[in-house]
Amino acid sequence: AIVLVGLGYATMIQNFSWNQASHYDLIRSLNSDGTTIDAYQENTGDKVFYRGHWYSARAPGLALFALPFYDVLNLANADSWARESPALRNDDEMVYLIGLWANVLPGVLLLLLVWRVAERLEPGFGVAAAVALGLGTIVLPLSTLLFSHVFTAFLGFAAFALMMRERDGPPSLVLLGFAGLAMGYAVTSE
Repeated sequence: AIVLVGLGYATMIQNFSWNQASHYDLIRSLNSDGTTIDAYQENTGDKVFYRGHWYSARAPGLALFALPFYDVLNLANADSWARESPALRNDDEMVYLIGLWANVLPGVLLLLLVWRVAERLEPGFGVAAAVALGLGTIVLPLSTLLFSHVFTAFLGFAAFALMMRERDGPPSLVLLGFAGLAMGYAVTSE
């Protein structure tokens, strides 16, 4: 059931929005070893002008997470395919492809974590809880958009799950350290 919810996330391509464009512009800028979005700033209103340069108004955590996948897409020449695709306009297909990694994957991982934690708390209801979260909350539309919300929620819930695991014993500074890293990275993402 969780895999089917994830497939549902992966099959939806939504239109470009300024928020998605700003994340995409930041990914492209970081890929060019820069932080300014001067070259791409015309396709978004979600930007900041500071000391003669345009910057994305988005936090960098999601862009840094998506950057290696963006490099793989570039190796596969996905940008050329996306520009030739008649499905939507401009860079919508690239945003969709990046979203498979940056939103669909964290959305499915969030559901898997909810399943495991809920199963621990109330055996037999973990999958139902995960599917309810995945289809009955704002996680559904946000898992289909290149927004940082689901990625951040995944990181925050992962920290919670790690701390729950640590509470079961034996005490583990490693688990607490990973939970702290997850929360810290969540802060850089939203």
